[in-house]
Amino acid sequence: MLFHLRHKLRYLYASPATLDCQIFRLRPRADGSQRLFSHHLSVTPEPSLLSQGLDEFGNVETRAWFLGETPQLTVEARSTVETTRVNPFDFLIEPNAMALPWGDAAVKARPGLSQYLPQVRDLSLLGFAEGIRRDAGGEVLPFVLRLNHWLHERLSKETRLEGVPRSPAETILLGRGSCRDLTVAFMALARSQGIPARFVTGYHEGDPQNPRKELHAWAEVFLPGGGWRGFDPSLGLAVADRHIALAAAPESPETAVVSGIYSSAKTGSRLETEVLFEETA
Repeated sequence: MLFHLRHKLRYLYASPATLDCQIFRLRPRADGSQRLFSHHLSVTPEPSLLSQGLDEFGNVETRAWFLGETPQLTVEARSTVETTRVNPFDFLIEPNAMALPWGDAAVKARPGLSQYLPQVRDLSLLGFAEGIRRDAGGEVLPFVLRLNHWLHERLSKETRLEGVPRSPAETILLGRGSCRDLTVAFMALARSQGIPARFVTGYHEGDPQNPRKELHAWAEVFLPGGGWRGFDPSLGLAVADRHIALAAAPESPETAVVSGIYSSAKTGSRLETEVLFEETA
């Protein structure tokens, strides 16, 4: 699928603000499942310096520095990207990685994955994961699919535009959550079985008849033989060509589309955001 994206954010400050370095992660990823044809980022007020680079997780980030004060900050990204993964299961798990739980040996074989495997200590989460693993026959891909389905069916979805993700235990106890809440719960349950997991920020096609979209979140897990593969517990889907990834990292704050601080005489700001895109087959 070919998508033409436009994502605009406007921060309105209670009084003129001095901006520290602002970091933007609005450039769609270019990898084995996405091709980026064009990308343009406009920033108002005009930065005194604008620089692009890779962060420690391989995401493209744009850093902007400003002089003076401003009553608002406006960022607009326009991109054309093609998604190419029609079949999300076009891989074979390596024979020595099929059985769960994965232990220390799996991480030692790929030490770069250790940052995606913080220890899960919550006994209630471990109990949930053990039950899902038993139902999946102790195999990794059936476990991931059942986990995705379990969260999708068990938890109702809500829209919560601001705020950090709830803890996995709180989300499950409440029985509801936003896409980022369900993603964090998915990651914790996968990690409890030794499966490396990371948080992804991006977009989903949604209703193709409605050009207005929202920022979305889902998880990716590392499967030997398949690499990083996406699963969306909010929609109950394995990620294919209807998702567009921007950034991925071990934790959600590291994938924020805009991050940075400001100072002003009056505290407070208001965010206006608009995501539009059209698609062609």
